[in-house]
Amino acid sequence: MPVVLNHSLEWDTMPEEAVLQQTRVRHRFRRADRYTSLCVCAADALFEGHAPSPDTALITVSSFGPSATAFQTIEEILDLPAEEVSPTKFSHSVENAACSYLGVAFGLHGPVFALAGFDGASVGLANQLARTLLEQGQAPEALVLNVVCESIVTRHAAEFYPERFPCGVPEQVHGWNYIWKDN
Repeated sequence: MPVVLNHSLEWDTMPEEAVLQQTRVRHRFRRADRYTSLCVCAADALFEGHAPSPDTALITVSSFGPSATAFQTIEEILDLPAEEVSPTKFSHSVENAACSYLGVAFGLHGPVFALAGFDGASVGLANQLARTLLEQGQAPEALVLNVVCESIVTRHAAEFYPERFPCGVPEQVHGWNYIWKDN
């Protein structure tokens, strides 16, 4: 099969905030939240020593997305007059924001998907989507990022839903870079 896993990563330890800040500065992102910063930092690692094709497909998959940013936005909406709610923070409260940042950072113009799901099957489906895009000639390369950030939701998931999250939800980053290899 001509689809090849070019590179993968799994971080047990998250990058220090200083590393995330360096990533934001290097890519000239002033307002990227933690979720987006982890996505871009992971893509940096996956693309190290390799310039991705502009037609690279991009797939992010997360159980909770940028939930810390989303909840900060909800608090602002509830606590502040409408004219004081940050439109920038609001636009960053969705998973699509990270895809936009990734596209800008790496000059990607291929197919883009931001998937959300609360189980491991979503990650498997994201990887299958990447392979399908390559097999169907929709992209020469595919980047899949699975990022879960710590937030009030993840810290208390075991309390609110022990059947689904008996051990809580740890912060984590996984990534895969697939390429199409002609024989």
